[in-house]
Amino acid sequence: MKLAIALLLAPCVVFAQSPLLVKPGAQGTLTVQYLYSAKGSYVSTSKDQKRDWQVSRTVNITAQMQANVPQSIAAMHEADQKKQARELEKRAASIQQKAQPTMNDMMAIAERCGDNEDCITQAVMAYGASMPSSQVDTLKSIQTDMADLAARALPDVAARLAEGHVLPR
Repeated sequence: MKLAIALLLAPCVVFAQSPLLVKPGAQGTLTVQYLYSAKGSYVSTSKDQKRDWQVSRTVNITAQMQANVPQSIAAMHEADQKKQARELEKRAASIQQKAQPTMNDMMAIAERCGDNEDCITQAVMAYGASMPSSQVDTLKSIQTDMADLAARALPDVAARLAEGHVLPR
């Protein structure tokens, strides 16, 4: 039992002590060589042609590596997750606060027009046409902030959207 526990904990000790093995900033070269080879033969259906073939390809890959300071894993640090969630909530509140005047104007249009879609369309178009450039800049800033917030809060979804994927409803 002690041996099994020691074997399970050995990799943890190595990773925990990795700064002692290699100092941050140390450089190294990783070289990998792949050798692909194949051979075969071809016989025609009439059996009057027979060909034997052999192919060999070599691919060499070299990467320059540099040791970095060990990174903590967020899943292992609950406090970091809570801190990140608080930061995301603060950013969302800031975005909402910047968007509040425009949202209030849109709600006023919706109340004034009710269910009349033509009225809503015309009012929103008039609102957009008369919008000062400072408000347009604020809305562009909000759009950028929301994209960044989504990328931090939901990286998988943000990556799929950036690639042009449409999310299911």
